[in-house]
Amino acid sequence: MLFFHKTFSKTKSSMTLLVVLSIIIVFGFLTALAEMYREHRPRYAMIHTSPKHSMLAGKTISDALPAGEFAFTGYHAGTNKIREDIKKEGWTVTFGADKKLVGKICNRFSGSFTFLKNVLVAPQVISTKMACLEGNSMEMEQVFFSGLSHGFVVYKNNDKGFFLEDKETKAWFEIELVK
Repeated sequence: MLFFHKTFSKTKSSMTLLVVLSIIIVFGFLTALAEMYREHRPRYAMIHTSPKHSMLAGKTISDALPAGEFAFTGYHAGTNKIREDIKKEGWTVTFGADKKLVGKICNRFSGSFTFLKNVLVAPQVISTKMACLEGNSMEMEQVFFSGLSHGFVVYKNNDKGFFLEDKETKAWFEIELVK
């Protein structure tokens, strides 16, 4: 009888431990699932963000992206309906005729790009890694680099401006030719 009691006692504590571990695993799985949903939930339609932006339909450019220095003038994260005016930040990107790009947002960056079928891609951009304390420039820089890695659809805005719309997140940057 004593043997049965010790075995039952070990089995009961093992079962309790198994139940606790199962709960922890399920909780971790559900937390990861919720986080994945937050990252990939549907975004607001960009047509509601700015009167200028509503002109994008059908205005992609088919030839080469013009070489020159561009200033960032607007930004939209894709998760809200507000276009941020970022012209005062002084951020720039230069697209060279040699398919090289250089610029500065929070950090200085450079790399090579391709432009095919209205899509700008620069999968291997290098940059300095300084902490930037002003505003949300580090976040915007990461959104820009992410867009470069999987592609921006380029839309003509006016005679000297373009919209760069991230193919995946639908975040966009407005740029204007400076030189």
